[in-house]
Amino acid sequence: MNKTTRPIKKKNAIDACAFVLNLSREISSSEQKNILDIYSSLSDEYDDFQEGIRVRINADEKTEPSLQTEKFGLTLSKRLDGKLLRVCRIEAQRLVIICHEYECWEETWSHTKRVIKAFIDHFSDLSDIQFTDFILQYIDKFIDSGVYNKYNVFRKNSYFSKHILEQDRYWHTVQGWFEELSFDTKILHTLKMGTTPNDNDVITTIDHAMMQQVDYKISMDSINNKIEEIYETLHLKNKEVFCNIINNRQLKRVGAL
Repeated sequence: MNKTTRPIKKKNAIDACAFVLNLSREISSSEQKNILDIYSSLSDEYDDFQEGIRVRINADEKTEPSLQTEKFGLTLSKRLDGKLLRVCRIEAQRLVIICHEYECWEETWSHTKRVIKAFIDHFSDLSDIQFTDFILQYIDKFIDSGVYNKYNVFRKNSYFSKHILEQDRYWHTVQGWFEELSFDTKILHTLKMGTTPNDNDVITTIDHAMMQQVDYKISMDSINNKIEEIYETLHLKNKEVFCNIINNRQLKRVGAL
């Protein structure tokens, strides 16, 4: 077993896992009133918050341009001994939840579901806003401290072009494809892979984002019945791609085999 190549963490190679839910329109600043109530409802999940600020330029033919600032959006965070564990960002037109200390899917999804429910409960009176698509993104990293070889991490597969296979230590590739789940539902996969130097080591990064697109809109009222199925599907699709590109030696190290 090649002991000079290892996952970035002891239990897995996941540097970050992100959930993104896009909305059909912006939530205005007036509609974001009492947004801190979301932090109050999630005080056992996060220990700090920061309200966002949006800057607008006011200008017309009769007056000089001026800047106007307003509170807009909210960022929640959780730290342990100064280390960032997770972040939630409520933006104008999307909800973003990022986990930096990933233990297992069940625990991560349980937390994410509570955040989404708090978001939906707070904005439930905005009946015209709908979710339009859902994104799940995993960023995995491996550290190579010995003689670099792609196959210390990867298996030989069709995800690499001939040009990439000819590259030595440092390389980068981006590819994407659609996967149809049914006649009206498909997933857009975006896979970024590459290496970067870190002192004498080489860091291999696998960034896999999946966006489920639907031809119909899913409203906030109905999302609780749909969202678990959607994200469970995306989670399994990521695992499928990961197991297709990572060699068995590393899969065993991260508990995926």
